[in-house]
Amino acid sequence: LAGQSLTGKRLDLASVIGNPAVVVFSFSRAGGQDAQLWIQRLMKDDPHLAIYTVILLESVPGLFRAMAVSGIKNGMPAVLQDRTVLLYRDEDLWRERLQVANKRHACAMLLGRTGRIQWITAGPFANALYSELSKSIRASN
Repeated sequence: LAGQSLTGKRLDLASVIGNPAVVVFSFSRAGGQDAQLWIQRLMKDDPHLAIYTVILLESVPGLFRAMAVSGIKNGMPAVLQDRTVLLYRDEDLWRERLQVANKRHACAMLLGRTGRIQWITAGPFANALYSELSKSIRASN
């Protein structure tokens, strides 16, 4: 999974191998708000954790994409802008791969040191799910 970051740099998530990392996917504006809940909590609890965001914008009409990207960038902490991949294609394929039934929810996953998925959820942010993710993060360190 690779693409252009919010700051215009190329970002390849294969580069995270070697350290645990959380990747949060969003497929809509509401999904982005759900993703923010995951990210804010992760950053608060472990500021050194590698967190990446993948935002799929295929369904945003071309005329509005620049405006959407600007809004995303303005609402995101600078530290995450280099770690945010924007994708403009294969949205349905990614939703299928990640088993995201509702675009209004984010998909959060933990990649272990080898790059393999250690934990994943495609439901809305919830404290119980966050606790599960936290346990998996501690176990992968």
